[in-house]
Amino acid sequence: MSLPSAIGGYPVLSELGRGGMGVVYRAREPRLQTDVAIKVVLGALTPDARARFEREARACAQLRHPNLVRVVALGEEQGHPLLVMDYVAGESLAERLKRGPLPAREAVELMVRLTRGVAHAHQQGILHRDIKPENVLVARGEPLLTDFGLAHVGESHLTQTGQILGTPAFMAPEQANGERVDARADVYALGATLYALLSGRPPFRGETLLKVLSAVLDKAPARLSEVEEVDAELEALVLRCLAKEPAERPASAEDLAFELEAWLRADAARGEAGGGSRLPFALGALAVVALAAGLALAVSREPRSSAAPSPDSSAAASPTEREAPPAPPAPTSTPGAPAPLGQAQQALFDQAEAAFLSGDDSEVLKLLARAEHPRLRCLRAWSLLDLGQQGEAERLAEEVARAWSGYGPLRLLQIVLRCARGPLTDFQLRELLDDARGAGDVSEVELLRTYAWCGRLLRSHGVLLPELEERLRELLAQQPGDLRCAAYLINLRAPREGWHTLEAEALALHERSNKRCVLVWQVLANSRRFAPSADKVRQGLQTWLTGAKACDDDPVLLLNAGIMFAARSYDVPRALALLRQVRARAERDGLDSLQIRAGGAYLGHKLTEAIDAYLNPRPNLRLPARHPQAELKAWRRETQELSASFAEGVTEDFPGSLKAHDMTGFLLQDAQRYEEAYAYTRKTVQRWPGEPSVQYQHYLSAFYLARQAHLAGERARANELQREAKRFLDKYNALKQAERE
Repeated sequence: MSLPSAIGGYPVLSELGRGGMGVVYRAREPRLQTDVAIKVVLGALTPDARARFEREARACAQLRHPNLVRVVALGEEQGHPLLVMDYVAGESLAERLKRGPLPAREAVELMVRLTRGVAHAHQQGILHRDIKPENVLVARGEPLLTDFGLAHVGESHLTQTGQILGTPAFMAPEQANGERVDARADVYALGATLYALLSGRPPFRGETLLKVLSAVLDKAPARLSEVEEVDAELEALVLRCLAKEPAERPASAEDLAFELEAWLRADAARGEAGGGSRLPFALGALAVVALAAGLALAVSREPRSSAAPSPDSSAAASPTEREAPPAPPAPTSTPGAPAPLGQAQQALFDQAEAAFLSGDDSEVLKLLARAEHPRLRCLRAWSLLDLGQQGEAERLAEEVARAWSGYGPLRLLQIVLRCARGPLTDFQLRELLDDARGAGDVSEVELLRTYAWCGRLLRSHGVLLPELEERLRELLAQQPGDLRCAAYLINLRAPREGWHTLEAEALALHERSNKRCVLVWQVLANSRRFAPSADKVRQGLQTWLTGAKACDDDPVLLLNAGIMFAARSYDVPRALALLRQVRARAERDGLDSLQIRAGGAYLGHKLTEAIDAYLNPRPNLRLPARHPQAELKAWRRETQELSASFAEGVTEDFPGSLKAHDMTGFLLQDAQRYEEAYAYTRKTVQRWPGEPSVQYQHYLSAFYLARQAHLAGERARANELQREAKRFLDKYNALKQAERE
């Protein structure tokens, strides 16, 4: 069969495989110059078949996890629906098993990651229904689950009772019987996959489909104890996953992941106690599995590892060399765009942009207070946003859009405003920037600046940090006077290099500034605040206060000073005074950005902790002053009211923001609503499994709830919660260590 030259506008490179549902091709994304996999349905489609394929697309498009293959587009070619996915250069677990079973520890480590990906899908209401070694690709040691062709979303009834969809040897009995299934069917398939990795064979085999189905329904799998490395504890867990009754299996993929991790810890302890050495599980670095962040700008990019599922099997392939995308044409005026800036307007724009690049947003607002040209009003809106007046910035953008909806600078502003609201993935960001370039009237420097501004907010949503760092360096090479982006770059390097090692650079940047750039004051203060010297810490606190005064009582700098007063020196009166000051400023000036609201709520949280330290003194904690109990209780009530005023409605206004959800968890803890806080932070951990801050917050929730259970005499629950708290504290420390490395 001849290979089509292109499908859906994507040049075809090769055929990867064919299965019962269709064919998968390897193709090239023409704009980004990356390889993708395109899955095409073959033959005439009934309405039900088309519904099934589109359901797969909708299900996959919702998922963003390093162990799940990413769907990037849905299309059609000559009446045939097609699905565009990342391309994975690697082999499937089925191909790996042809060389024999895996060592127990290696198999379990791999399954922990895979199970976390499945748990993420379940949190989005999506079942896979066909987990098996053929549908797990391994790229540089990292497993990726592919082919959600049997995905069952929410309460959809497209897969009716009585239909058997899936692969029999790895199928749960209730699924083989054509009954309704839930997440425990995927838990069964995960157990069956682990069984195959440990033994080299599926749990059930037979000469015919009917014999396999009969064994799945009625027989017990052969024991794993004949495999030398499989101990009784691991065998028992696998057999629990393969229980005929769903109620006898681990209740969720999340629970299964926890149990597998517990076995790994116990196995490591046994290895240390026995003095034996064990080979570490050689998985690729975290950067390999991060969602790649290639910005569609006129710059060279490093090749991005793509991912590709196959319908029934997976083909190994080597990544090809990427070519730099062609340089775009020079910016031109968009049809219907406003007239170019006049001579006086251009002089005003140049003056305002110089102030903007130096970080002096207050000066920008003064210069452009009465500006009418859309170009000038867009620049004014950027400064409003940086000063925390997000609502005012959005109002200004809406006014410009009513007259010039397709204007390039407006498009960039709208991208930034949308990113500030969240949620926005890196893929969406790149698509929006590419669309803005097509509108004209924007330069590559402006596109780079927009990517840098958004990228610092999206670091936990898929932006690859080395990519962002590279773009910042490129921007600074073109505009060395852009102090904002120079500060972004220091912020990006700090977790890896250590804040205190960057003080000299921060000070040099400060000397170059006009002493009115909030971001420069921030990096200078942080470079001192995190130093090992107590004198430097005090110097850092003074830097926050000096910076706030120099920048017209900037609320972000005031909030940071208040956090240090509360968390470091337990100076409750001064911290509370700063919290009151920022609240009054927010009400007066309409400060409604997430940064201000999150900062206010977090200061309230740290202040509550400081007040509690006075109300319930801890041994060996030296407090700087004495305060009457009645006064402390009044301060605590006021602090909680102020915190709540910052946080009110924040998760609705910023639904995809990690900071917004952090705020809610902190406030529940401060209100001593520990059961609610525990349930809330557990959901947050499942949504952002790779974020250190949510691991730490759930550690606190479990710790507080364990203490409450202990005081209530619930010893067994208290012990269980203490173990969970320790587990999440270990995860937090591991993630922070990975950041530093």
